[in-house]
Amino acid sequence: MAFFISFLAGVILFYSFHYFPFTSSIIFFLFLVSLIFKKKYLLIPVLVFGVLYAFFRYAPETDFSNIRGKEIIVSGAFSSDAVLTSSGKFIQEFHVNSAADEETGKAVKEIEEKDIFVFSDTEFKARRLYEIAVKIGRDNRKFNPGMTENNNLYANLIEVKDLRDGKISVWSVFEDARARLNRYVTENFSADSGALVSAITTGQRGNMSDGLRDAFNSAGLAHILSISGTHFGIFSVLLFGLFRLVINFLPYSLLQRITLYVTPSQGAAALSLPFMLAYLALSGWSIPAVRSFIMISLFLIGLLIGRKRFWLNSLLFAAFVIVLWNPEALFSLSFQLSFLAVMFIGFSIVYEKDKENPEARESKGADEQKILSRFFASALRILRASVLLTLAASLGTAPLVAYHFHYFSVISPLSNLLITPLIGFVLLPLSLLSSFVFLFTGHYIFGSLVKIVADIAVYLVRFTAGLPFSDIKIPAFPLFAVIIFYAGFVFYFFVSKKRLVPVITTLLMIVYLSAHIFLRGGEMGITYLDVGQGDGAVVELPDKKVVVMDTGKSGREA
Repeated sequence: MAFFISFLAGVILFYSFHYFPFTSSIIFFLFLVSLIFKKKYLLIPVLVFGVLYAFFRYAPETDFSNIRGKEIIVSGAFSSDAVLTSSGKFIQEFHVNSAADEETGKAVKEIEEKDIFVFSDTEFKARRLYEIAVKIGRDNRKFNPGMTENNNLYANLIEVKDLRDGKISVWSVFEDARARLNRYVTENFSADSGALVSAITTGQRGNMSDGLRDAFNSAGLAHILSISGTHFGIFSVLLFGLFRLVINFLPYSLLQRITLYVTPSQGAAALSLPFMLAYLALSGWSIPAVRSFIMISLFLIGLLIGRKRFWLNSLLFAAFVIVLWNPEALFSLSFQLSFLAVMFIGFSIVYEKDKENPEARESKGADEQKILSRFFASALRILRASVLLTLAASLGTAPLVAYHFHYFSVISPLSNLLITPLIGFVLLPLSLLSSFVFLFTGHYIFGSLVKIVADIAVYLVRFTAGLPFSDIKIPAFPLFAVIIFYAGFVFYFFVSKKRLVPVITTLLMIVYLSAHIFLRGGEMGITYLDVGQGDGAVVELPDKKVVVMDTGKSGREA
């Protein structure tokens, strides 16, 4: 665990140095001193390696202004299946291997080994090599407050120059399968139900309407739309249970021979791993999916070798692999929300176990047997655990969600208790089983049932999101407040004197926010307001004058 923490700390310190050079330098040297003081000399090169690895992998933001509007020949492969836009055109992600200006023939280094989003009138097979002519679009980025910055590069297809002899990459099989499955769901389901089923089976969220996406956000169920631990956990349980059942029903003579080498659980774990890898490829290799796959694979490998893995080691190892693959993934919101949710759930379970000693649990169990039946006692324990996990995940990600999206879902604990089981334990298994059968046979076996459950789930999401005060709008606040919150959480679980940590953390947040709000005399303040068609701006000048602006659609109407 210390190895992974040291490496990740090195990567974080390198990137934070760009914004807080003095603070990052001080923290780096304090980290070194603490390692020397604790005589953990082997971790010092790991920390330094993390810094150097991030340095050599660092790629500054590219300026595309000199190529916008130009026609460029690009060679590469479409890395995603096509999504139909509201304008009637298809959009696909294209990974550029090489690029050249069509007019001059000079190499265009700015977009080599980068991804561009291509608009076209036709669909192209993913992972196939193409040479195409595109026209790079103009800069349409919006910098409105509360809006996630979109740095994607867009282009319009002019013509297909060369099919590169129709070469097929290794992963094109999975991308073709995703495209087939998404096409079937889109054509045979209603718009909202099809978007939900595609999101939880293949990770395709491009067909989802803004209204449905906002409803999931307001209900606190946005995590359902991102393939992560819930999806992989349920799929692994289904696979493990199915293979174990099949092994136990083998002829006795064959079962006796097999158990000389592996137990039924070990055999089920070994058979589950290839299917988990296939689902990872089918889901599109998103960061939450990769993290979940690594953690569940470690658990299955632990069953194979007869050892149990500590959950925090598995989580940190997953982070290590993802950051080693792409250091900048550490600062993506998807990565942060995914890992924070798992971390808070894990620590809440540890806290609950530490809180109850064995004697208390035994006496509690005895009392339950006297008062309630075993069924109701188990139901209460499951309900209590569900509430605990829901609250842990919601509260753990709430500060980051509030900072980026400026809202807090009040109804999230209730909606997660009612709707998440319906989607996770009913809709997801049915859609996954139907999807894999469809890919092999062409028949979506539980299609009618999946449609009914998906329609019910969408209705419940919209209903809960439409309730009064389902979410609270939160004004912008400093990033440092978020850092204080999570730093206090880390200290709480890793220091011995826990009682003072919440008090100190709360006081620090109150003092910092108070200073930020009340000690702004003599500075210009800007407040952005949602005016329906965009954002209006209220500018408070240092001389107490106020300027109100509504910039309009293009920014020239003010």
